[in-house]
Amino acid sequence: MRSAGNFFTLSAGVFLFTLLFFLFPGCAGLRVDDNMDFDEAPLIGMIYDRNNQPVSGARVTIEIGRETGKGRKKTREELSSVNGRFIIANLPPGIHKALVSAGGYESNTVEFEFYSREQVLYIKLNSLDNLLDMAEEAAADRRYPEAAAYLDRAENVRDEDPVYYYLRAVVAYKTGRKGECLKWIGLLEDLAFQCDGVDKLQPLAESM
Repeated sequence: MRSAGNFFTLSAGVFLFTLLFFLFPGCAGLRVDDNMDFDEAPLIGMIYDRNNQPVSGARVTIEIGRETGKGRKKTREELSSVNGRFIIANLPPGIHKALVSAGGYESNTVEFEFYSREQVLYIKLNSLDNLLDMAEEAAADRRYPEAAAYLDRAENVRDEDPVYYYLRAVVAYKTGRKGECLKWIGLLEDLAFQCDGVDKLQPLAESM
């Protein structure tokens, strides 16, 4: 049971906070305004993959301001650290564009508004494995056009991957494209890639 002494101590604390709030009503507002009223400030950002793992060595290019059609825009560039963190110094407030690329990942472009000194920009990248997992899931659900779209995106990351070839062969077979299916199986043979799925798929494709 709460004691009377604790109750009065709590009440006194609330009264003191309320009194200070009314005596100095602009203090909190001034702190917020100070963070949002600036000519230039560092922008802190974090690069993660779809599994929330940091992406190190990502190249981050910031295009400053909106497109105006008046010549080349100013840019700032940094690399993400081992923790996926980057800092762009002396960035003015406003609408900017971030272009992010990293080996083994799909590039991403994000337009954002820089409005506060305390702002942190989070950007996600899809790894090759992320894209192949999404393609495999879509194919398993018979969403073959969606699976093909994920594989098109994976091709821009790395096209010489046995899992990529295998999923291409599966989607081609499921959509009735015998010649294309056998082409991807042939590429798997060139890589000396073997698995039960390929062994079962080849005779099925040949008998189409």
